[in-house]
Amino acid sequence: MDSHNPIELFKQLLHKANPEGQLYALYGLYVKDRNLFEEEAEKLKTDDGPPAGWEDFTSLEKGQIRFGRGCILSRKDRHLLVDQMRRGDFDEAFKALTATLEHQ
Repeated sequence: MDSHNPIELFKQLLHKANPEGQLYALYGLYVKDRNLFEEEAEKLKTDDGPPAGWEDFTSLEKGQIRFGRGCILSRKDRHLLVDQMRRGDFDEAFKALTATLEHQ
């Protein structure tokens, strides 16, 4: 977030990272550039998401991502997570961090 070019770094991460990393990059854009966030969120909305597979002994269906809420790990459809982010309805830790970052 404090890099001299965070938006460019988030854009690179969005295109090179694994599905979870893409959502971290999207969150960075949410904080730093809402217009670009909306553009990239719209692109992710039309993408089918990651393929089905296994990660750390967890089966993931196509389009699902592992995510944590507190100390609980779950699976959720990537499109739903992106929609939650668009509404500002994501984990309390992110809400608190977003409020802090927006007031800097």
